[in-house]
Amino acid sequence: MVLTKNARPFAVGAVGLVVGLTLMANLLIGLGGNPVVLMHFGKEYPLDPRVEGFARQEFGDNLVLVPYSGHDGKFFYMQARDPFLLHPDQFATYLDRPGYRAQRLGYPLMASPGNVFGPMGVVVALLTLNVVAYGFGTWASAGLAKAMGASPWWGMAFPLCVGFAFEMLITGSQIWASAFAIAGLWAILSKRLPLGVASLAAAALCRETALLWAFGAAAFLWREGRRRDAAWVAVAPLAVVLAWAGYVYVRLQSPPWAGGDGGLALPLVGFIQAMRGWLATSEPEIWVGPAMLLLVGVIFWQAWKRPSLLSWSAAGWALLVLILGPAVWKRASDFTRIAAILMVAFPISVGVGMANRESERILEEVPA
Repeated sequence: MVLTKNARPFAVGAVGLVVGLTLMANLLIGLGGNPVVLMHFGKEYPLDPRVEGFARQEFGDNLVLVPYSGHDGKFFYMQARDPFLLHPDQFATYLDRPGYRAQRLGYPLMASPGNVFGPMGVVVALLTLNVVAYGFGTWASAGLAKAMGASPWWGMAFPLCVGFAFEMLITGSQIWASAFAIAGLWAILSKRLPLGVASLAAAALCRETALLWAFGAAAFLWREGRRRDAAWVAVAPLAVVLAWAGYVYVRLQSPPWAGGDGGLALPLVGFIQAMRGWLATSEPEIWVGPAMLLLVGVIFWQAWKRPSLLSWSAAGWALLVLILGPAVWKRASDFTRIAAILMVAFPISVGVGMANRESERILEEVPA
């Protein structure tokens, strides 16, 4: 299949935006048009009357409790109501793990202007932002592909990634974290280091695990002899995350690691424990899980055999997948969200490889 290299990243990004808009529209139609459902206020186990009371005060008759403990959306909603933790007794007090949740500032901060229109304004802002993230992430992926010599249409790996669809469903921050991380690489390859560093820092503020992507990029730059650039790429995002974490601790007196829920484990231990459950229940994850682990192996192989800024950055993120705990590996909807950026990086790397081989073939056909 031949993909034109003449396409503009902006045009590809527009297609990605349409995909995101279509997904969101289908979600809202399926939920009866009530966007509050996507905040996932759940019937807590055990039932926490404080959270339910807070939600009813915010949304009144529009509140629909989902029949489980809820998910990321409700926490990002609480954070967006007070992103700088100026009134922690009004909002942050309802977070299940205040220090851990509050360190993810980026997404709720961008949604916070919705407060001008009240609680429903924040809900609409959170949902709209994830649609915009589809367009921005696709544009950045297309730009990165083009900067590496491939067709920008390989950037469509971003909106077609199933992990981001799951993330949109729970109103999470992974879409923005991945979009900023990819945009950071594009900026670095375009010789706009300050913009790249800022984008990587934004990714880490959306999701602190994006630091692994930045560290992978820094390691590659160091390998290439760009020591000063490598230092900026590694240290600046880390410094931003640590500074915000310090502020969070001062405001909430809660460290990020307090109340851990088994999200991380020793390498492959989580996968092995989850595999036992899949074998016992014949869950579809018995196929999806090993396929994800295979993708991680391919990512590492690409970093070794075909080193590039993208492959080394992806290898950094892939390290996270190896240490996911059994609670995350249990469901494909969880581990595919966390590994979503790898499902974007791999196709782009394939496109770059195909473009390089085509260029080599053309050069061989040129008469000496």
